[in-house]
Amino acid sequence: MTDETQSSKPKEICFQMRLNISNLDQILPAPQFEPVQEVHHAHLVIDGTKSINLKIYHPDKDYLGDKLARWMGDQEGDRALTESIEVVSINEQEDVSTIDFSESRDTTFSLSTAHYENGQRYFLVGLDSVRLVFKPRERETLPASEFYLNATAKKIIEEMYAYHGFTPFHGEDVWKAHHYHGDYQNFGSVQYRLDYHFYSRKSPATDTYVIHKEPRLLIQHENLPESDVLHHANLICALLSFYAQERISFDFARIHLPEHTVTITRRTEEVIPRKGMRLWHLDFHGKIFDLLRSVDYQAISPKSDFVIRLIDKYNLCYLVSGETEFLILFNILEQLRSDSGGTEKERDKYRFIPPEKEVDEAIRARIREIAPMVDENERALFLEQAPRQYLNLKRKPMHDQFERLFQHYQVNWSGAKVSFKDIKKLRDDIVHGGLLSGKHKKIEDANEVMRVLCGKLILQMVGIPGIRFG
Repeated sequence: MTDETQSSKPKEICFQMRLNISNLDQILPAPQFEPVQEVHHAHLVIDGTKSINLKIYHPDKDYLGDKLARWMGDQEGDRALTESIEVVSINEQEDVSTIDFSESRDTTFSLSTAHYENGQRYFLVGLDSVRLVFKPRERETLPASEFYLNATAKKIIEEMYAYHGFTPFHGEDVWKAHHYHGDYQNFGSVQYRLDYHFYSRKSPATDTYVIHKEPRLLIQHENLPESDVLHHANLICALLSFYAQERISFDFARIHLPEHTVTITRRTEEVIPRKGMRLWHLDFHGKIFDLLRSVDYQAISPKSDFVIRLIDKYNLCYLVSGETEFLILFNILEQLRSDSGGTEKERDKYRFIPPEKEVDEAIRARIREIAPMVDENERALFLEQAPRQYLNLKRKPMHDQFERLFQHYQVNWSGAKVSFKDIKKLRDDIVHGGLLSGKHKKIEDANEVMRVLCGKLILQMVGIPGIRFG
């Protein structure tokens, strides 16, 4: 099968576009510089997942590229340019009906005197992703949607295969890959399958054929909109990431819908490979299918963004150490505390009998009573600053704030190498500039405890039964 992820020739889409940027000509004004045109000719060039470039053509004397470069220098974020692009029309010969830059970020901007083509000047904008909608085509059945995963997924999928080399098989010399888990599995409202997409390429220099394998997630779905298919794919990728202990995502997706086909191309992310895999250190000894089968989809689906962010943050801990790892893990605990039920006020503050406004006024009155006890030279500063800090009087100690979390997940601290009281003290020292001399071993021990604690709490949060800390 030939697709955008494997094509040796970049896909180039011809279209007309408008830049919805006001006062662009005032950056380099007339008469020295001609005003920019209202509509620009452009090409979207997709070279597999290696690069996504936008070529915008313009007359030589309007200096559109220079004007945009100066304008972008004054913008915040990396979506200012892509958000200003309006696709006016697409060449009728193209098989694409929609070019969508709404999720695209500009990563590079290239101006060069060598950028001329067919007598017109152009500049290049590098993008991290783009979404295309293809024109409808007749088909009897809806194929499974395809998500081509990054290289990290190979260490999961490789264990699902056995390979037969070129030995006589049914009377011929053939190469064959046997998939041990080829059936589709249920997940939420879809069925999924993890596999390799195999294809071969000839190498003219050596007169050989090379078999390539791309890790892939296939999703079968009926009557689901594109957003729901993506929702399932992103959740599966997050759980794969947690199992693999590093980020797994898709670089290319082809989503088949009854009305059309959508592709999403992302520039390939560099991944720092790790040897670790599985969750034995968290007392989960199953395989990836056991993990995906055991999660409570109904519970985690409404908060999928939270689950994905938490897993990304947890996997980051495998790449750092010391105080950095400590602060990430402690932040995960804070996030889980916020997710464990109740409002922020219920979790963090004491319960007062009078209304909150009455309590605030009582505290402010005591501050005014105390003010005469402060040195006269600092009294004005005290009266200015104290009302801003009195809120701390209403908050519980940090251990009490986490008590709801530990009760919710039945956390048992007895026997832990480091107590939560010690962890809290380390957190205060790190955040508030306390002395850390001689405490590096304690930080390492705390990280070891919190790495297991946070990992088990994440497993409990997604619904895996039988997991407890302590």
